[in-house]
Amino acid sequence: MNYQNEQIYNSYGKSERPFYLFIHVPKNAGTTLRSIVDFQHGARNTITYYNQNSRQLLDNLDAMLATRRHDYQALIGHFKYGVHEGLSCDYRYVTFLRDPVARAISSYYERRKTETSHFTKPNGTLMTLEESLTVHRQSYDNQQLRFLLGKPEDETLTAADVDCAIDILEREFLFTGLVEKFDQSILLLSKRIEWKPCSYRPLNQGSEHDINESDIEMVAELNIYDRKLYDYVQEKIAAEIRDYGELFQDAFEEWMSARRSMEAGDRSEPVIEIGADKLPRVHRYFST
Repeated sequence: MNYQNEQIYNSYGKSERPFYLFIHVPKNAGTTLRSIVDFQHGARNTITYYNQNSRQLLDNLDAMLATRRHDYQALIGHFKYGVHEGLSCDYRYVTFLRDPVARAISSYYERRKTETSHFTKPNGTLMTLEESLTVHRQSYDNQQLRFLLGKPEDETLTAADVDCAIDILEREFLFTGLVEKFDQSILLLSKRIEWKPCSYRPLNQGSEHDINESDIEMVAELNIYDRKLYDYVQEKIAAEIRDYGELFQDAFEEWMSARRSMEAGDRSEPVIEIGADKLPRVHRYFST
């Protein structure tokens, strides 16, 4: 189904686009995505769900959307699939996946900084990646698949869960992008969701680390289902880009050139709009 330009009348009597549910899987470029979402929909109109101690916000989401005091358009944060249950309005999910090995390793280094006690051994030293993978195995085990299924860390996954997640992606998700193809994904998503072309800066990027081969193999073994899910989305993105052919490639090159020009100047805002006069090929792609 093509959602572009679709008018939707929800139970609140408003003519509007769907309410967007942006699932931010930790360490999947969510901070950068959030800056873009805030710009496109307005920070006042974007509900965030980070570091909450309860599900109260999620449980009361439908009531929040029913109020006429705010024009809420999106929710973004560390929540799992399933928050749409109980919503009276139409909705569409959006998320980004990342190479499972890179995501799990990045998660280890991030959590080791923010959850020191969780990674401290009795002798006072911090766990190595190998030690953490053994002791906290459930924290690295197919986390992306768990987010897309709404399943907890202690529930055993099977190969059938990958098929289930793919079915959910096809039915419930407006778009699933890739961190490794973030710019291409944003351009594809912008057409789908009717966003304004913009220039943005990567935020909260982690540092590079030297990882030994045995640790990489261990992480890969823990994420065989995440790998299958990632490979499916990777091929889907590649196929969509191939289908657009030169139309997409020309638009992408023009957009990236305009962004490089803007980034060369002084700017304080993380996201700024690019004028339509600078992007004729992008607007041709958007209108096709």
